[in-house]
Amino acid sequence: MTSTLRVLLICLITITGFSYKAQATHMSSGELIYDFTGIPNQYNITFKLFRDVTGIPAPGNITISFSSVSLDTSFSIYPVPGVLLGIATDDFCADNNASTLTLEEWRYNLTQTLPQAATDWVISVQQCCRNNADNMQGQPNFYISAFLDNKTLGDHSSARFNTIPVNYLCVGRSFYIDNVPSEANGDSLLFRLAAPWTAEGVDIPYVAPYGKLDPLPTNSGVNLNARTGLMFLNPSQQFRTQMALEIVEFRYDSTNQQYVRIGRVRRDFQISVEQSCIPEDVSFGTDSTGAPELQTAVCGDSTFLLVIDEGVQCASVARDGSDFRMNAEDGSPMAIISAEPLNCDNDGMTDSILVSLIMTIAPETGYWINTKVGFDNNVLLSRCGIDYPEFDSAYVFLEDCFFFEMEVANSTVNDDLENEVTWSFPVDTVGGFPWSWFTSYEIYRAESEWLPYTKVGEIFDENDTTFVDNSLPADVDEQNHTYKVRLTYKNGQVSIPYTNSVTTMLLTGDVDPVDTTKYNITWNPYNGWEDPLYKVFFRKKGDAWGTHVGSTFETTYQLDLPILSGVYEVKVETAAPDNSYKSESNWIEHKITAKTVSLCMPNVFTPDGAYPYFNAIPSGAPFDPNVESPCVNGESSWLTSFKGEIYNRWGRLVYVWDDYETPEAGWSGENAPAGTYYYIVKAVGLNGETFEQTGSFQLIRN
Repeated sequence: MTSTLRVLLICLITITGFSYKAQATHMSSGELIYDFTGIPNQYNITFKLFRDVTGIPAPGNITISFSSVSLDTSFSIYPVPGVLLGIATDDFCADNNASTLTLEEWRYNLTQTLPQAATDWVISVQQCCRNNADNMQGQPNFYISAFLDNKTLGDHSSARFNTIPVNYLCVGRSFYIDNVPSEANGDSLLFRLAAPWTAEGVDIPYVAPYGKLDPLPTNSGVNLNARTGLMFLNPSQQFRTQMALEIVEFRYDSTNQQYVRIGRVRRDFQISVEQSCIPEDVSFGTDSTGAPELQTAVCGDSTFLLVIDEGVQCASVARDGSDFRMNAEDGSPMAIISAEPLNCDNDGMTDSILVSLIMTIAPETGYWINTKVGFDNNVLLSRCGIDYPEFDSAYVFLEDCFFFEMEVANSTVNDDLENEVTWSFPVDTVGGFPWSWFTSYEIYRAESEWLPYTKVGEIFDENDTTFVDNSLPADVDEQNHTYKVRLTYKNGQVSIPYTNSVTTMLLTGDVDPVDTTKYNITWNPYNGWEDPLYKVFFRKKGDAWGTHVGSTFETTYQLDLPILSGVYEVKVETAAPDNSYKSESNWIEHKITAKTVSLCMPNVFTPDGAYPYFNAIPSGAPFDPNVESPCVNGESSWLTSFKGEIYNRWGRLVYVWDDYETPEAGWSGENAPAGTYYYIVKAVGLNGETFEQTGSFQLIRN
């Protein structure tokens, strides 16, 4: 009887033990952190437990242990009560067929003063038992610890994780696991993959071929950024894995000029990879009509908020903005310089991306923004790891934008010294422009069509639409100048498109090479209005007004030079069809020297010698230096009319001519005998002086 009872009791204990073992799984994830209270050696200790709700109940109280080898001390605090915060599972991607891992979050808090500072305090929690995992042998104890050196550089708080442990991923999809770490003291952090522990420094036994660096099957490994703690992975099969992430904290010791390890915390967590995940139709979205969803930007800003209803993984947004391309409706690009996902601290997801542009948004009809593969080799990832389609588009509608009808009406040279530019008062075509927003008119000048425009002035009164440019790089007689204007508002943050451009007239001129009594002028076409009629004005320098001497639609003109000596000036001007504006060119000068009117007739004639023709000696006629000039009065010049007659000694007319400037037009003496002859010449000079000269000459033959 006794023997039988003993056997039954052993069997009952064995069965009960196995039954308990089968249920004693609940520890899925956990982490331990400490915060310095401000009192030397005193810390608030927090243990976060994430429990699988299908396992045994969470403990109402736990034990937190403390130890220091250097101090040869250890002690434990019990009971440390726990509080249930609620369900903490992220199973958004699970469909109805998935075996989800549901977690609830517990917090256990303790304020503890350590006996004294040490370089090697270890704070730990050990509980039974771990949840099942495909990469782990058996169900070892759950052990988590934190390291503290509060002696070398003083008291401080540990780094911390600010998100719940991710526990649900999908096969064949890409995920960034962002633990959003923080550190209150500004210390340096190093992140590394680690194996979960069953005791201090004792790794859990992994199932081959898995280990701490590759704890689950993936398509490209587990990639960890050691500086930020950001992990990236693409699971390749259904799997439940147990893994750990460690943050090592360093502080610079300025005395010894080296970094010292002052703390370490660990996150021991479980990830469930499922084959059954919800399908996602990821895109910017459309409105009820099927049109691309509108985004909104404000004129004058260099940033705008891109809202994506379904949300994206924060870490999948390329911070350099290369996930996006933006163009105005006319196709001109708007360069994006950065894209910043907002509100990522809770779960690593965002529905708002702050897009920064290389320049402020100007009044246009709107922009299109498109997705593309960025320099991070993806477009954007949805919560469940699906890449957004490339070239998905959204229309960016502009607010606080105003459009104006405004043009340069005239550009002119003022008094041969400076330029003046006038533009029309801007007419708001949108309506409702608050003129309190007006900032200025900006005036731009170019020296030629090949050179860029330079800002040369700014006017801050909206009613002043004229600018005098008295800082020209070249004299108005040497260079014409082209002007355009634009209006700015909202403290200069917004500028409307440039107006048309208008060029001043540059006038040049020179004496006609054939007829020196004529002066040829030319100028560039004026583009302030269509079909300009040009009026030419002439004056003696110093006179207040010029005389209108002619008009033309061409850009060249020939005018008669005056007789009297002096410095004379000429300019061109044109008026708008309604005479509202007048544009003038520069004045150009021409100096006229005194003109000597004279008549000179020779007294000798050698048909076969130095003087083969009998004619007046014109101005500038060449003479043989070995032969005395036959002219008695010097030379003939500035004669407007001429008539000569030659008689023999018996009074018979032998020759008549009227060209004194061409020697060959005179008498050749053909077949005439040598001897004395007589001439009568009548002429009129340029100045109106009349000549009537008679005389005799000798015809000499060799």
